Amino acid sequence: FDRQLYVRSGKQFIRWGRSYFWNPVDFVNSEHLSFFNLSAVRSGVYGTRLHWPLAQSQNAYAFFDMTDATNLTDIAMLLRYEWLTGTTEWGLSAWGAYQQVARYGIDTSTQFLGCDLTGELALSYGSNDSRINGNAGSYTVAPLRGQWVADATLGLSQQFNWERPNRISVYGEVFYNGDGYSDNIVADSTRYA
Repeated sequence: FDRQLYVRSGKQFIRWGRSYFWNPVDFVNSEHLSFFNLSAVRSGVYGTRLHWPLAQSQNAYAFFDMTDATNLTDIAMLLRYEWLTGTTEWGLSAWGAYQQVARYGIDTSTQFLGCDLTGELALSYGSNDSRINGNAGSYTVAPLRGQWVADATLGLSQQFNWERPNRISVYGEVFYNGDGYSDNIVADSTRYA
């Protein structure tokens, strides 16, 4: 629309986030890549994406995720704002769906001591994923509620010249899963079963 608003509807490939292996702020894709098959192609998601180029260094997006939606309450909404500050890229994201815990995210990419530095942080007050709770014979399966849950990644990469510029890339990334377990759930055979 007059180069002020771009609309795309249907099945599409969207990747939000800056990290290479894990993407906590990629609230769009329910189909996550396997660490053991990083070259796999996602099948895409159904929905409508709105893109507002606000300035040369700013973009705003809205995405209505209609994957497996059979009525209006099944549609999830995502909002994203991206901007550039000097040589640092930033992104803010928010995800919401009916009777689901909302998720918020921030991501960045920049240069640090001649290396590329990427980071993502996703926060929610509770979780939408179920987990095993309780102890010694009294277990329940339910999502976390009433506490902040954080997922985060931090990555550092460097490219090296070898016969051609930037032919070799070395990348390291750490991932924190706040929705995971702090104890060994397979140590108790009942809980494991």
